[in-house]
Amino acid sequence: MTPHNSIGGGTFYGPVLQAGSIALTSPTAPSPALHSLPPSTSSFSGRDEELAALLALLDPAAVGRPRTAVVTGLPGVGKTELVVQTARHAVDRPDWFPGGVLYADMDGYDPARRRTAHDTLGGFLLALGVPGDNIPAASPDRARLYASCLHERAGLGLRTLVVVDNVSDMDQVKPLLAADAVNATLVTSRHRLDGVGRRLSLEVLTTEAAVGLMDRALRQECGPGDTRVVDAADEAVRVAEACGRLPLALRIVAAHLADIPQRPLSSIADDLADRRHRIDELAHGDIAVQAAFDLSYEYLAEDDATLFRLLAIHPGPDLSTEAVSRLAASEERVVARTLRSLLRAHLVETGSGYGRWRLHDLVRLYLLRRLTAECAEPEVAGASRRLVTFYLDTSEAAVARLRTGPADEAGRSRFTDRREALAWLDADYPNMAAIALEEPSAGVAFGGTLFAYMQMRRRHEEWLVMTAPVRGLEDTPYGERYHTLLLAQTGTALRAAGQQSEAIGILDEALERFRELGDALGEYMALTNRGNCLNDLGRHDEGIETHREAHEVSKRLNDPVREAQSLANLGVGLQKTGSPDDSREYLTRALAVLEGAGDIVARANALTNLAAAEWDGARPNAALDANASAIELYRTADDWDGEATALLNRNAYLLESDPGQAVELANRAIVLRRRLGNERETAPALLALAGALNAAGRGGEAAEPAMAAARIFARAEDHAGEASALEAQLVALGPEADAASVVPVLQRVVALNTELGKDAELAVQLPMLTMCLSEAEQPDAVARLLRTALTHARAAGDLASEAEALILLGMTLLRMDAAEEAIQHLRHALELCDAVGDDEPAELRAQAALSLGGALLGTSGHAEAVTVLLIAARGYRDLGEPMAGGHALAMLGEALATTGAFEAAAASYADAFAAYGEAGYEEGAAAAQEGFLHCVHRVEGLAELLFGAHDR
Repeated sequence: MTPHNSIGGGTFYGPVLQAGSIALTSPTAPSPALHSLPPSTSSFSGRDEELAALLALLDPAAVGRPRTAVVTGLPGVGKTELVVQTARHAVDRPDWFPGGVLYADMDGYDPARRRTAHDTLGGFLLALGVPGDNIPAASPDRARLYASCLHERAGLGLRTLVVVDNVSDMDQVKPLLAADAVNATLVTSRHRLDGVGRRLSLEVLTTEAAVGLMDRALRQECGPGDTRVVDAADEAVRVAEACGRLPLALRIVAAHLADIPQRPLSSIADDLADRRHRIDELAHGDIAVQAAFDLSYEYLAEDDATLFRLLAIHPGPDLSTEAVSRLAASEERVVARTLRSLLRAHLVETGSGYGRWRLHDLVRLYLLRRLTAECAEPEVAGASRRLVTFYLDTSEAAVARLRTGPADEAGRSRFTDRREALAWLDADYPNMAAIALEEPSAGVAFGGTLFAYMQMRRRHEEWLVMTAPVRGLEDTPYGERYHTLLLAQTGTALRAAGQQSEAIGILDEALERFRELGDALGEYMALTNRGNCLNDLGRHDEGIETHREAHEVSKRLNDPVREAQSLANLGVGLQKTGSPDDSREYLTRALAVLEGAGDIVARANALTNLAAAEWDGARPNAALDANASAIELYRTADDWDGEATALLNRNAYLLESDPGQAVELANRAIVLRRRLGNERETAPALLALAGALNAAGRGGEAAEPAMAAARIFARAEDHAGEASALEAQLVALGPEADAASVVPVLQRVVALNTELGKDAELAVQLPMLTMCLSEAEQPDAVARLLRTALTHARAAGDLASEAEALILLGMTLLRMDAAEEAIQHLRHALELCDAVGDDEPAELRAQAALSLGGALLGTSGHAEAVTVLLIAARGYRDLGEPMAGGHALAMLGEALATTGAFEAAAASYADAFAAYGEAGYEEGAAAAQEGFLHCVHRVEGLAELLFGAHDR
């Protein structure tokens, strides 16, 4: 027997003397202390991607991946829950972590409870089976022993997962990391720790996931039957957004709902709508959003906390480092360093681009409280003034640089070119708009400065809101000229918003005031915009006269650009009055001046209008060339709206000749209009896309943009636009569409066009609707609609549409056994077809004759039936329609037979037989043959005579 020694059942330290064969064994089951994870929640949701990423890192089969990850993020964003859920999933998987889990909450942000790595190492070593007496006193020794234990256990197949939660700095976590490539460590921290391992930055939830978390948390508390969240979907979204989609806040809301099972979600949504008290509402028992934020705030250095508080003054979506430096009255370099520190603490987030920063909504509300409690009012007011002054000064310089003629010194020194100035305005306009909502006086100042920019970016409605507080005042602190200028700008904004009539009244008032002030530039502006409004309303003669006045005023200004623009405006008016050659002359003169003035937007506008004049003057190549030049200039100027408008014009020019290119142009225009952020401006581009797709024979694709445009127009209460979009939708549906899908669209179009008084459109659409309703066997409703269609056709003077409605009405009345009235309408229809003349297709006349002949056959008017059925038969023969011709000939045979003219009847039946044979209609041919034989039998010797005649 071979001598045998073994050591097992515990952990031994120091030298051990053994002889012979030695076997080292370790406990097969981990200590209970290795299963010390905190409880997880069954309402965990919205983190599938992050969970999968962490599990992939922990997978023992993964090769070449780091075994340590740190999950960072805002307080309350769900870092601990994600890590605990990950750990439980990993431990439940066979052979992933047979050595168990070591867990420690380091309380890194609570000074009273903060744990050190030294103390935690002691607890971990105890959990790993090291007797207390054998745990070293010195931290480095503990760290070495801890690493040795993990390594030894891994060698025995006892792979261990270490979870270190709520760490504030590297000193707390570095000694606790599993240093080998077998064991793994998950860390959570509010700070972006460096050198730990893979970093996973946790963001707030999506709106959908936030609502899902709230629903699951409520059901967890109250049972699966509590459907308050899903039953109030809109309110749930309101609550989720008010909570900033922060999981901690969402769980607090669920707890409040659970307290009172009868409480509706709308009650909480209303409570959270008050931003002043929102933080108070997001507390339940010992859980509160404020408490979570307090720990991070109090951890900050004093200088960092000071700057952090001041950020609450800024209400916009994000701000630049430069803006923060002005706010704090500090050097940009110093501010940037502090902001990076706050970013590492997840107290600020990166904004829309490099060097821009933003606050979570709840963090800002929290900071506003801190600001009120810890900062004197003069300090806050001074910081606010500095911020507003910064935005005013910089926006003035940017707008000055937008003028592509000579810029003032401020514009040249602050921005190197127009594009840089425009980029700054695009980035910081939302901040100025947000400040304007909180400080109306600042909004009025911004409105005066930003008008040119907001006009370019089609932000007219926002401008009207921004300047509303001062527009109605007679006495303003800004002076009479400013108030008059504001009036004129208001008129321009109203015109752009589609309120031309109201705009003219305001511009007239501004014009009178400018003249009283002797302000020629203001007079020119008011006249120019007044003329544009008149043109929009179709009052072109008045518009041209007003632009002539503006041109005379422009000469007094000694400003070549404005003089050229007035010439261009005259050209536009003349083009609208149907004088393309005169229009072309004025626009060409304007372009000659603008060419050397450097104002590329003014040139682009003139070229756009010149293209329209060339198109109307039947010079398509010249029109396309001018349009292409305009598009290029707009693109150079970053004028998205101008470029989109020119693209849509080109779409219209190419719609018939190249519908595929028209589709591409419309898609480009949609992208540009969406970039403007103005939904209403996108609708015409969507409508143009639908029209181009229809023209290209791609009706199936056209339905979606047409309906999208219709919905936007409907929300904007633009009934004309909605009707046009729905008409495009009808074209997209096509003739093969079933009545169930066509009727609702047609009914809405008819209702809109009735309200708009569009007789010509209704004269066409009402008969279409009646045909659809006829399929549904609703003759009474059909007759009512057709009588309405007749009224609109007569009002429009559309004889062809009137005839068509009369034919349909006659056929409907026949179904209702009102033959006498039906015949009256059908006779009138035939008379109208004769009155229309050669311009109307012969098909309508043939249809009227066929319908009237059929109606007369049912009465005693057989002789008249013969006359009109001959008209129908000849008409369909000339049209090359054998099926309809067969019907007319068969009915003619019947009418002739009724009058006793059997020879002629037999001949007509024979011709009907031939026509049906050509059309492949066997049943009709058989009926014609039967009629023919009946007539033949009535006249002796007729068969031979007729067949011979037919062969000839």
